[in-house]
Amino acid sequence: MKEHLFRGKEIKTGKWVYGGFHEHKPSIAAIGKRLETEALIIADGNADWDLPVPIKAYVVEKESVGLYSGLEDKNGAKIFEGDIVEIKFDNTDDPRLATFLGELRRGVIEYRKGGFGAKTINLSNNNYEFEVIGNKSDNPELLKEAGLE
Repeated sequence: MKEHLFRGKEIKTGKWVYGGFHEHKPSIAAIGKRLETEALIIADGNADWDLPVPIKAYVVEKESVGLYSGLEDKNGAKIFEGDIVEIKFDNTDDPRLATFLGELRRGVIEYRKGGFGAKTINLSNNNYEFEVIGNKSDNPELLKEAGLE
């Protein structure tokens, strides 16, 4: 079964949290007013002695939320939407890539057309080697350096 895992940067602490994603539109019942939609990451808590496992909900920055691609980079790091990756073209069998061999490029992981990729590069293509070097939320300067903003 495919792992459906999201991450988001918690507003209170600035730390990354992992779990399920939910958009919540709270309301104030007393005055019947709807508040702005919150982005939540729902995670299992810890429990001992056969006690029920508490569920925790973290309010996260909407722009930071990203889905796990199901893939890992060359170092074993999970690749999420919004990650900035360095891409090395490494397959000499594909003549279209001959001019790019050994060249490093950067891209931002996005979900589009039913799959994950960075610009025109499909993550599931075996011709490339990926390394996560940061993400849009923590490392916006990497986007500027690579002209990806």
